[in-house]
Amino acid sequence: MITQRQSFILKSICDAYARTGEPVGSKAIAALPGISMSSATIRAEMAALEKYGFLTHPHTSAGRVPTSLGYRFYIDHLMERDELSADEQQQIAQFLTHGLPDPDSILQRAGNLLAYLTQYATLATSPQMQDICFQKIELLLLSPTTLAIVAMTGGGLVLNRVCRLEEPADADALVVLENFVRRNILDRPVGEIVPAHLQGEMLAVLAACPVLKPVLAQLIGLCQELCSVKVQVQGQTNLLRYARQDTDFFTFLDLLQQRARRDQSPAPRQIAITMGDDLGANLSGIAFVSTPYRSGGGESGVLGVIGPSYLNYSKIIPHIEYFTALLGNILSGADSEGDQ
Repeated sequence: MITQRQSFILKSICDAYARTGEPVGSKAIAALPGISMSSATIRAEMAALEKYGFLTHPHTSAGRVPTSLGYRFYIDHLMERDELSADEQQQIAQFLTHGLPDPDSILQRAGNLLAYLTQYATLATSPQMQDICFQKIELLLLSPTTLAIVAMTGGGLVLNRVCRLEEPADADALVVLENFVRRNILDRPVGEIVPAHLQGEMLAVLAACPVLKPVLAQLIGLCQELCSVKVQVQGQTNLLRYARQDTDFFTFLDLLQQRARRDQSPAPRQIAITMGDDLGANLSGIAFVSTPYRSGGGESGVLGVIGPSYLNYSKIIPHIEYFTALLGNILSGADSEGDQ
């Protein structure tokens, strides 16, 4: 555990770096109000913090900047949070809950608003739903050549699809389709619903009713859609104001999106900080701060902010935490405005 004096110096460096975006030297710390330490003492403590992995020493400056470990300690123990006011929370909740569109649109709306409020970029991933089950699927024949699918998951998520048929379908075709759904899709984790495993059942349906081919494709597509991780990025143009010669935000974004689509592990349960160097490329000076949100069935996605490593964490983190709590309530079907 670092000493109280080292904690004070680390906090001062994190705060100063957020204000200026420049590495912080011992003279800048010594000039702060109420400081009684000499520059030499501060330099010695900064060297100790660097040895512990809390600070790093850029090549072009005598000052220090925090590492991801340093920011983690700062956020957990030292940061003074800039909380959202009750009015701000109410305005955000009203904007996100108005109209309650489909989950992808809710996620897009949240990312856009968070990017606007923070003036950074945002990245959001859809919940991972391999274990979710469809509890109810209604098949509605709107016309002889138009069939609607209304599917509801155990978490209360409702998905709708409309299928155009090449030839008219009748009530007998609906019975065949309903039997297929009951035997192979309802109350079964969508991650287990694989076309290769259902080939025999699907061929039997098509042998009886060839006209149902597009409906089967839509049903399987719904299952695959829930299993896939979708990544949405908003506010990329905000990053242009922070761009320097040594900050490649867009390469960082590409790598972050690739990792998000590839990573099927559960989302962390707390604030996570990803620095550019964490992605194995020369991307220092960039940070991604994120936290998970959870929908009604317990499935998790991630929402976070991308910007320079000197993000204003005291403001950003309360924003992200409020947004993810609100997303969880909305996607769970809760009255999030009332809860807040």
